[in-house]
Amino acid sequence: MAAVTMTLHLDDAGFRALLARARSLDLTGAMKQVGEVLLNRVAESFRSESSPEGRKWKPLKASTIAERLRLGYGPGPILRREGWLAEHFSYRASRDRVLVGTAVPYAAIHQFGGRAGRGHRAVIPARPFLGVAPEDWDEIREILLREALRQLC
Repeated sequence: MAAVTMTLHLDDAGFRALLARARSLDLTGAMKQVGEVLLNRVAESFRSESSPEGRKWKPLKASTIAERLRLGYGPGPILRREGWLAEHFSYRASRDRVLVGTAVPYAAIHQFGGRAGRGHRAVIPARPFLGVAPEDWDEIREILLREALRQLC
């Protein structure tokens, strides 16, 4: 049997140059837009009382509702006794990333769940509000691609 070989040479210098330019893009403007998308998602999580992926938060325990009523807050929405947590998210955009979060000290226990209170006797269920919904990814990709193409072309 005869052997057949083929040698193919690909000149990818243009592609490599394009990748180098892409790495040097300043996407700050696009990252600000992504930050707004993510802040909207946080707001929607609090409105719908569900994670960014759409999983409903665990309802408040009867003892929590009773404590709220005793303090004069009413049963109210989950994680919104005074509204402080829901209203204090922000983002910081830079050329290649966006950070979204809050300085509210009790945010993490509500996001991830865990034990809290005196002697860590209270068990707080995770009620995630920070994250990216599946439908947000298309919008985020579109924002980044549009800005990258604008700068590259």
